[in-house]
Amino acid sequence: VKRPSGPGLAGNTMAESLKDHLKRRAFVIAERLELELTVGGTDYAPLERAVFKSTKNNTKAPKEKHVTFLQRAIADGDNSKTVLKMLARRLKEANQPGVISTSYAAGVKTLAVLHRCMNSGDSSFLALCSKYSQILEVPTSNPYAQIYGKYVREMLGCFAICKHAYQRETEFEESMILKLGNNDLVEHLTCIELQLSKLLDCDLQGGLMEAKSKNAVQYAINLLIIDAMSLFTAFDEGMSRVRQIIGQQSAGNAKKLAKLYSKYVTFPTKLQSYIEQASFDRDCAIPLTAFDKTALKKFNRKLDDCLKVVNSDDGCYETIKALADVAIDANQQLNDDDDLPKSVAKISLEEIEEESNTKHKFEASKAKKLEAQEDLIKLDDIFAPGIRDHVASHAASTHVNADNWDPFGTSGVNHQEVAANNPFGGREENPFTDDPFGPPVPANISTNVLSGDNLKLLYAAVSFSWLI
Repeated sequence: VKRPSGPGLAGNTMAESLKDHLKRRAFVIAERLELELTVGGTDYAPLERAVFKSTKNNTKAPKEKHVTFLQRAIADGDNSKTVLKMLARRLKEANQPGVISTSYAAGVKTLAVLHRCMNSGDSSFLALCSKYSQILEVPTSNPYAQIYGKYVREMLGCFAICKHAYQRETEFEESMILKLGNNDLVEHLTCIELQLSKLLDCDLQGGLMEAKSKNAVQYAINLLIIDAMSLFTAFDEGMSRVRQIIGQQSAGNAKKLAKLYSKYVTFPTKLQSYIEQASFDRDCAIPLTAFDKTALKKFNRKLDDCLKVVNSDDGCYETIKALADVAIDANQQLNDDDDLPKSVAKISLEEIEEESNTKHKFEASKAKKLEAQEDLIKLDDIFAPGIRDHVASHAASTHVNADNWDPFGTSGVNHQEVAANNPFGGREENPFTDDPFGPPVPANISTNVLSGDNLKLLYAAVSFSWLI
C-alpha cells in the first residue's frame, strides 16, 4: 500500500508493502489483546485504553477524542501522575520489538500526545512534567522521537526556570515578557532563545520518511509551528524592550542581550521556511483555532515586519552591538573609579579639630557671660538705681581705650591718696563729684556707699561694661 505524500511533506517517502502492513496490524491487535488482559476491569482501564489508542502504531495521527479524554483526566490532580506514568512507559516501550512494532510512529505520537497535554488546561501538568522530566526516556533507535524529545525536554527546562510557559501565550493576553525587570528579562529571553533554537532543530522531514510514519511526524510539525508562533511573538516583544534599554544595562547584561539579539535577527527567515512545512490535511491537522491558514498568514506578516526592523539602521545588529559597547565602556569606567583608594573617614582630622576648638570657645564664652551676670546681680544688691544708670551711661559714652585704662592707676593706689599732688590745681579733686569722664553724679546720691570694697566693685562693673 503506497500513500501519497501530504502537502507539507517531502515527496520522497518509503512505501509500505502489503506484507509489512499485515504484519503491523497483527502486532497492533496482539498488543490490544495484551492490554485488555492486563488492565481490563481496573479503575485505570479507560486511561490505559486512551493512551494506547492515541499512540498505537498505525498510519494515522492521534485521534482527537482520545487526546481530549486524556486532557480532561489530567485536569483532575489525582490522575495527572497516572497519565504521566502511562505516557512515560509507553514512550520507553515504543521501539521495543515484540508487542510494539519497530515503526517510528508510536514514539512520535506518544511525544505528540504528551505535548498536547502539556499545553492544555492550566500549567499544573506542565509543572508536574518538569519536576519528573527524567522519566521521559526516548529510545535511541527512533531518530524522529530523539529530535522531537530534545525540544520537549528543553521546554520543560525553560518552564522550570521561568515558571511560565511562553508557548502557551495567546494574542488575547499581554505577554509576561513585558512585566519583567531587567535581570529577569535577560534570563527569560535566554530561555526563549534556547527553546526556539531547539524547535528549529526539529528537522523532522530531513531524509527519507516512512509512509506509515509521515502523518504522525506531520502532526508533530504542526504542534511545533503553533509553539513557534507564540514563542517568537514573546521573543520579539522582548527584543523591542532590548532596543530601548540596552544602553543603560550593566556590562554583563549588555553582552548577553547583544548575543541574544544576534540570534534574533536570524529567526524570521528560519521561521518563514519552517512554517512552509505546515499541513492542513485532515489526516494530520490539529483542530485548534490557533492553527489555521489565517493565523499562519498573520504570523508570516509579522515575520516580514521583523525583517524590516532588523534591516533598518535603528534595529540592525550593528546598532545594538554599538549600544552594548557603550554600556560596557561606561561600566568599565565606573569600575576604574571604584578601584581608586578612598578615605574611610567622612570628615577630615582638621575639620574635627576645628569643630572641637569652636565648641571649647563657645563654652568659655558662655561661662564668662554667666560670671558677668553674677557680678551684675551683686551690683543690684549694693547700688541704688541711680548709680546703675550713671555707670551704664558713663560706659556707653566714654572714649577711653578699655585695654589700656586702669581704673586704679598703674601703682594700684587710691585716688584719694593722690589728691594732694593733683597736677591740675591746688584744689583737692573729688573723683565722685567732679567726674572727668562724664556728667557729674546726681546730687541726691550719697557717697557713703562708695567706699572700700564697694568702690572696687564699681570700677570693676564699669570696666566690664566697657569690655562688653
